Amino acid sequence: MFKKDAITEILQLPEHLEIIHLIALGKPKENVVVDEMKDGDFKYWRDQDQNHHVPKRSTEELIYKFNI
Repeated sequence: MFKKDAITEILQLPEHLEIIHLIALGKPKENVVVDEMKDGDFKYWRDQDQNHHVPKRSTEELIYKFNI
């Protein structure tokens, strides 16, 4: 989650605008490895070399295909 009020103030957004999503852009300070999520386990972990492993759901799990 992000600090919506703080970002709204920093960007000096008018009251009629509301931030609903935030995308972080940039280069990570550490080596990140994206792993396939298994059995719904989304816990991040580090290996012996301090690589940061981040489990992610597959595209097939995220996209619903309609049968029309």
